[in-house]
Amino acid sequence: MFTLLVLFLIPPDPTASRQLGPGQTFTDSWYDNSPRLTLQALPVTISSLALPSNGNDQACTIATSDTGDRAAYQYLSSIRKAEIPFNAVGFRWDGNLSLSSAVSIETRTSEDGHSWTPWMETEELDAERGMTTKSTDLVFSSGQYLQYRLTVLQPADISQPVVDQVRVIFIDSTQGPSAQEAAASNGSGLRLSALAQPAPISRQSWGANQSLLYDQGELRWTPQYAPVQKIIIHHTATSNNPADPAAAVRAIYYYHTIEQGWGDIGYHYLVDQEGRVYQGRNGGDNIVAAHALNHNKGSLGVALLGTFTNSSPSPKAQQALESFLLAKSVQHGIDPNGRSVFVGEDVPNILGHRDVVSTTCPGVPVYESLSFLRNKTASALPPLGEAWLSDTTPMVLGTSEDTAVSLSVRNSGTATWDTALPSPVRIAYHWYTPDGRLYAAEGNLELQTDLLNPVKPRETARIQAKLRTPAAEGQYILKWDMVQRGVTWFTEQGNLPLERTVLVAPWAKLPNDQIINLPNELVSLLPVDRLRTLPLSRLTVLSNTHLVERIPDIIQLFPNDRVLSFSNEMLISYLPDTRLKTFSLDRIRTFPLYLQQRLGLAPATATPSATTPPMPTPTRAPFISDTPTPTPTPTPVAKPTQTSAPQPAANSSPPQTPTPTPTPVPENRDPGGGAAP
Repeated sequence: MFTLLVLFLIPPDPTASRQLGPGQTFTDSWYDNSPRLTLQALPVTISSLALPSNGNDQACTIATSDTGDRAAYQYLSSIRKAEIPFNAVGFRWDGNLSLSSAVSIETRTSEDGHSWTPWMETEELDAERGMTTKSTDLVFSSGQYLQYRLTVLQPADISQPVVDQVRVIFIDSTQGPSAQEAAASNGSGLRLSALAQPAPISRQSWGANQSLLYDQGELRWTPQYAPVQKIIIHHTATSNNPADPAAAVRAIYYYHTIEQGWGDIGYHYLVDQEGRVYQGRNGGDNIVAAHALNHNKGSLGVALLGTFTNSSPSPKAQQALESFLLAKSVQHGIDPNGRSVFVGEDVPNILGHRDVVSTTCPGVPVYESLSFLRNKTASALPPLGEAWLSDTTPMVLGTSEDTAVSLSVRNSGTATWDTALPSPVRIAYHWYTPDGRLYAAEGNLELQTDLLNPVKPRETARIQAKLRTPAAEGQYILKWDMVQRGVTWFTEQGNLPLERTVLVAPWAKLPNDQIINLPNELVSLLPVDRLRTLPLSRLTVLSNTHLVERIPDIIQLFPNDRVLSFSNEMLISYLPDTRLKTFSLDRIRTFPLYLQQRLGLAPATATPSATTPPMPTPTRAPFISDTPTPTPTPTPVAKPTQTSAPQPAANSSPPQTPTPTPTPVPENRDPGGGAAP
């Protein structure tokens, strides 16, 4: 006995829900309203529902050990043709279900509506377990047709479950660099350390559309930072061995950022089946991400691409994960075999998602290998390891200036840092030019600072280090490092130095009324915080390239005639609709059709049925205790740019340029974070 409910829905305008940017990600949605669940006899199998026969159906049984106390309800959807070819789908549902109910959504896809894939199970998104509105992780399957089956298994003595709406999200993320192309073009300099290979593929290289981070000029998520204390291992609960892992990463990025309302991808890093590592969330290791409910602050999330409930990752993926754990343990001073209280629980420093959240993630084989991974990481720690915890390096200094910088660095190796001659360990540094060449034009620049006492493994040294700047003006890269005199620099042993960009120029400390008379090539070198204090009339003289690179949201402050030279993508990303409406019709006609319709300046191609309103995607914070909730701000409000290191007081006139909302994603000043593109 079964019930097949066919919904006659007016198809939405396909352009209205597509997102287009550098990552070329398109989306479409299907709102299936009031799906009718019918009671089924146990056990429940696909064949009992008499699905359209095409030779690809596989028997799938939902059974229970005590069928007398349980009841199964099912709904089989109509066959839906998406408005776009897709390579990934996700589901979101809302309804009145008992907490004791088990919900399953299975789906199958087709290129032509006749030949179908086998039925594929979906995984409930861990971030929403226990909530009324729930989502699944993505299923990667190509096609343009889809059908799904919703099953609810619950105690037989409670009322029939009600599902108000199921939303199906179709994603096409294929239009972008492939994994091979992304790895080949990965020239960002982003790296874990010499201890870990390969280097992570940067967001720019895998095709992250940075404009998704903004909604009409406002950041979707307010960045927060916290030092890394734990490394949490996940699996993405998506398809194993995707044909194009870079496309899979782009789809997850869109799904987390837009559909789940997290403002960015949830993980800090992802690892594919070929051992390629992808940079995840924008902002570095210390940014609070969205990967472990109530446990994001102070944790670093790395996810294996795929589902490893019953299978193991590929050897290349396992090797990459081992290398990653070693590099991050050294970089953040984490004892691989250690444990400590974290969010009220005593947990290991390297742990699985299920250690802190009720979930199967990262799967049984991966979870059971954690003890091996901890031991292997601990045994591979280098004798000399440095973990930079904090610093007060100024962003602007004068020429030939001697200053003191407060530094905290942890011994993350296995050997004690001795202070005795003839080979004491000291804090030191090198100056580099912006193109990465060692600055060797001047002698006596590289001062070294003695440690106060020997530093044992896991101990932290806090030092006022001596620093001397070059006599030649310019922008430099300062790299703090440890050195064992006459033996080795720590970076030569595979460690990452602490890098800071420093402007060495006496004129940079001049008041604003003198700064504005300097040539553009000098003004453009100023730190972003200082640039924001300059009059808008002075900033308009800078080139678009400099402005966008240094202050992405500065576009909000310019008059219309100044921003005509900016791309539509920039305008759409950083300007609210009220501002876009003030553009000339000639420029508005160059905007995507969905935006013209949203502005009320183009007719809609379809009118949604009054009885089937689309289910909104609310701005919400599933990570309640430690992840900020983005709050819409109708009117831009001035606020300072966030930084994570103290800055010297600027001897300048009061700010004259208002700061638009939001502050752009801050430059990563975290000792533990990789540079954000």
